[in-house]
Amino acid sequence: MRKVLIILTLMMIGLAVFSVAHGQTKATADTCFTTTEVVNIANTIKSLQNRDTVQAKMILELKAQTGMWRQLHAQDSVQMSYKDLKIAVLNEKIDFYKDYTGLVKPKWYDSKFVWFTFGSLMVLASYFVYKGAL
Repeated sequence: MRKVLIILTLMMIGLAVFSVAHGQTKATADTCFTTTEVVNIANTIKSLQNRDTVQAKMILELKAQTGMWRQLHAQDSVQMSYKDLKIAVLNEKIDFYKDYTGLVKPKWYDSKFVWFTFGSLMVLASYFVYKGAL
């Protein structure tokens, strides 16, 4: 019973407070909008909500593109590091070939003098064969 009395008292106090606030004519005149203003406000809110959804979609797409560009950048960086490694290996191989050619001596038959002599003998041999055939 006591609880019901407290609830009724609180309801009466709340009703009294709200009725006093609405009873003031000056406060209600300042906060009222015309129907055209309400329609304009509603249209503005709808257009802003539409722009917000479009911009939210654009933000998601741009985040996805940014993620793809970061992934592409990482892949390019890996490829560049592999290219640099390949260049280093090839330069080292060139240095090894230079060292190898310095260590290897040409064979006796790689001499220009031997090939010149061999060519001269072939010319002389073909001359004698031709002269003897006549």
